[in-house]
Amino acid sequence: MAGKTDSDGFQVVTRKQRKKPRPQHKSRTDKISTQKRNSEEASCDASNIISRICEYRDEIRASSFYSSLKELFIGYDQGGDKEEAELNEIVCYGVGCISKCPIARYQFALLLLLKDDFQVSSDHCWVYEPLFSKDDANIVQNFDCSMIMVNEEGKRKAIGKSLFIMLHCGKPLYNNVLWANWGQDLKDVLILGNSFSSYDDRAVGKQLSKQATYIAKVLPYIKEIPVKNNFRHNDIFNNTSLHSFPHDKLMKAPEGLWADCVEPQYDDEAEIIRSR
Repeated sequence: MAGKTDSDGFQVVTRKQRKKPRPQHKSRTDKISTQKRNSEEASCDASNIISRICEYRDEIRASSFYSSLKELFIGYDQGGDKEEAELNEIVCYGVGCISKCPIARYQFALLLLLKDDFQVSSDHCWVYEPLFSKDDANIVQNFDCSMIMVNEEGKRKAIGKSLFIMLHCGKPLYNNVLWANWGQDLKDVLILGNSFSSYDDRAVGKQLSKQATYIAKVLPYIKEIPVKNNFRHNDIFNNTSLHSFPHDKLMKAPEGLWADCVEPQYDDEAEIIRSR
């Protein structure tokens, strides 16, 4: 018996098969025809992927993981009563290739849940992934989300209260979101993504300041709440926190902090796909 994975990356058991003869060398024309056929097959499989995403959405909705996550969006008004956050828009960066990757499908399913629960309209729910294929874009639009058509490198100004979903993205992308909203406007920004405090814990000396200046500068003024990683697949939402920038904390920052707002520059080794 031998193990392999199914179409969504889960382990299944099969009988060990006999070794197949080496295939004959294909001509360039044959290769192009195969690539075209594979592309057409991928397109035809979109309905199955959409069904999977709907299943994942239902699975997440019923999970204790999602119940605890939603609690993080609930604050308290001056009278001490619970008050759920109101979102004007959701921006999702770096979700991955939905047509190929099951982790990307789960993360996209989470986006859809938050979009529905916070009643964010389709024209205020934005998705961008630099590696998207035409199939990926069609799947996103099937769920009434809007595509960002250019690589903004995360340099997007929040319009009203905005949730940036950026699971497992590189530091430069978070850094750019902060730069684009630098100052008191950060009060309108929520970031669901990698733990900023873990970046600080792992940094050596002034390493974080060099790699991600704005993350390092804003750390004292962040409210970071870790997301409990109790989903049944523990590699999908791991090392995730909800970051907010409360107005009262921002008001304590020295004015000089906001005045220093040079656009970030990165070397070729940085974890970011740049616009061309």
